[in-house]
Amino acid sequence: MTRHLLLLALILSAATSADALQWEQTNGPYGGFVYSMTVADGSVYAGTSVGTVFRSDDDGLTWNEVGNIGGRDVLTAIWADSSSIT
Repeated sequence: MTRHLLLLALILSAATSADALQWEQTNGPYGGFVYSMTVADGSVYAGTSVGTVFRSDDDGLTWNEVGNIGGRDVLTAIWADSSSIT
C-alpha cells in the first residue's frame, strides 16, 4: 500500500511540473523557422532557418532583427553575451 501511494505521489508531482513547462506562441519572430535560442543579459535570441538573428527584450512579446550572421544558412546553434553573437 505504501509503495502505491509513493508511486501515485511521484506521478502527480511529475504531472504538475510538466504543466508549468509549456511553450507559448509569441508575436514573431518572423523571417524563417526558429532553429536555435539562447538567453544573455536578460534578452532572448533566436536563430532562424535563413541565418537571421532576432532579439526580444520583453520575454518574446516583441522581436527585433539583430542581423544576419549565417548568410542563408540555418542557425542550428547561437551564443550571445553582452558584446557579441556567434
